[in-house]
Amino acid sequence: MRARGGGLGGPRLGGAASAAPPQVRLGLSLALAVLLAVPAWGAGMERVEGDGVVVLHAAGGESLARWVADGYRAAAADLGERLGLAAPASATVVLAPTTERFREEAEAWGAGRVRGWVLAVALPERGTIVVDASRLGFVGGSAPAAMLRHEIAHLVLARVGVPRWLAEGLACWAAAQPMDPEGAVRLRSLARMDGLIPLAELEAQFPEDHAEASLAYLEAQSWVEDLAGRHGDGAVRHMVAEVAKGAPVREAVFRATGRDLEAVESEWRVGLASRFSWWDVLVGSFSVFTLMTLLALAAIARHRLRRRRLLATMVADDESAPGEPGED
Repeated sequence: MRARGGGLGGPRLGGAASAAPPQVRLGLSLALAVLLAVPAWGAGMERVEGDGVVVLHAAGGESLARWVADGYRAAAADLGERLGLAAPASATVVLAPTTERFREEAEAWGAGRVRGWVLAVALPERGTIVVDASRLGFVGGSAPAAMLRHEIAHLVLARVGVPRWLAEGLACWAAAQPMDPEGAVRLRSLARMDGLIPLAELEAQFPEDHAEASLAYLEAQSWVEDLAGRHGDGAVRHMVAEVAKGAPVREAVFRATGRDLEAVESEWRVGLASRFSWWDVLVGSFSVFTLMTLLALAAIARHRLRRRRLLATMVADDESAPGEPGED
């Protein structure tokens, strides 16, 4: 099914409105001002409807829209089963034809400011995914499919309330999203240099800087994949189910694996570092910029580690210091 979407319809206001009392005219003027201030989501776009999904697209984008519409329901059901959660009953996918339009649509749908490296955003509260179709790649390709599955997974995870880092890792794992080979080498290199961002810091605040945000995505994906590899896919679903019941991540991990979060994180870090090889760095596609970024991230991580150790020492010294006179 295909039809034009966008603007507001209805009869044109005629002379009867001009004869209305001043209070009515004022009310109509205010209402019109409010309507004009509201972003026209998907304005001027066409629509394709599928099973449980409406896809908005610009002229010339029907083949991509039809591909998304045809595959949405099966993808949502598969992701829900993989995560042990119910798939959303309906969704809207907006295929923006340009990067500028993508940012406008994402902001209009409530995503706020979108950073330049972002290709798609999921808005679970609206059941909507906004995609920069100009950078999506060819229709039916593995990269577009994995990216779209990743965003659909965010809709599936919407009601669970997992922290941002874990949501990203679960979405990558559920979507079977392949890790970029250079990213994998970067991750192992930083693990060897003790330069990974601690999961506790990711839970407290997900990075905004591009380099650190990219590392955070890699870490989250790798951690969930490692959890599944060591304890099985069922452990991941068990963890998600516990979080859905309201358990903190730490408690959910313990119930799913029988091990503390710190122990699970330590095993993951040690495993990554053990797979590091200088040969990967030498024969890989590392650019000078990538290597500089890697070294900078490692330096930042080491600084954080030294700061945490210093603070821990200061706290220990305070606790062991004799009390002031009159405290007892």
